Amino acid sequence: SNTMIKKILYWIPPILWMILIFYLSSKSRFTATGEPLQDFLIFKALHMCEYGLLALLLFNALYNTIKHNVSFAIRYSGLISIVYAASDEYHQLFTPTRSGTLRDILIDGCGILITLSILHVFYKKRPLNKRI
Repeated sequence: SNTMIKKILYWIPPILWMILIFYLSSKSRFTATGEPLQDFLIFKALHMCEYGLLALLLFNALYNTIKHNVSFAIRYSGLISIVYAASDEYHQLFTPTRSGTLRDILIDGCGILITLSILHVFYKKRPLNKRI
């Protein structure tokens, strides 16, 4: 049915994003600047952004396909995102030149938390009939 197709379309962006994250984690480590501190800051900021975006995409899919409830969508998009971050770090243990670290999961978690906090504030301030 048309409704089912719409629901499937909401899940395509987070699934494609997860595939891209997995693909990039399969690649050898490289440097952006050659300066260790700058590279660390750049790549950790990118980690936060990539997992913040994952949380946002999952929020959108969950909210629009499973339950039109902001708290539900925030809670479960956060949970799925952090579990995916942990699985990605585990995957990197088997990737040459990569290492899986708890620190990176925590950094990913910061990106997730920032994104979901912004969503929470955004939805909390909107009148009920204006929510999307």
